[in-house]
Amino acid sequence: MQKNKVVIVLKSLSAEEMRQLDKFIKSPVHNRHEEVVRLFQYLRKHLHGSERALEKERVYESLFPKTPFDMQKVHYISSYLLKVVEEYLAWKEWRGNEVGFGLSLMKSYNAHRLELAHKSSLNWTQEQHQTQPLRDAHHYLQSYQLYAQEYLAAKAMGRTKDFNLQQLIDAQDIAFIIDKLKNGCNAP
Repeated sequence: MQKNKVVIVLKSLSAEEMRQLDKFIKSPVHNRHEEVVRLFQYLRKHLHGSERALEKERVYESLFPKTPFDMQKVHYISSYLLKVVEEYLAWKEWRGNEVGFGLSLMKSYNAHRLELAHKSSLNWTQEQHQTQPLRDAHHYLQSYQLYAQEYLAAKAMGRTKDFNLQQLIDAQDIAFIIDKLKNGCNAP
């Protein structure tokens, strides 16, 4: 399993990330397979040890003692573990981006027709957005997404007449132009 994708990914994680991942894997929201927890614990223990400990036969023997070796079973469990690890990495990235988190929360509030919660989340997310020091293409794309969420809220309340649609269009144009210039400058 030394060249297995999940082993390679796990080796790249810091000790803190491994602790967080341990909690993530044990959560029934993210994983419902006890074998995945056992495989993760085994790999975590032997990840930086001898290569023999990571041989598929040894891993299988540790997970399923006294049962005949079944390569397919190891493959399935390893695939489930990789899926949970990838979910953790995506979640960690998403959760580290306050504005992205706020945008996702607003979309959920909007889908559930929770207008007050949507407005509160919009205000909080706009504050987070304004405190960002970097004003790159991503920042302006988020500006556009925030204006779009503000427009959706106004539309849901029947107040689109008061909404400045030009701000929404300008934010979209600025994000696009910055990204286009960046790509043009990086072209060979």
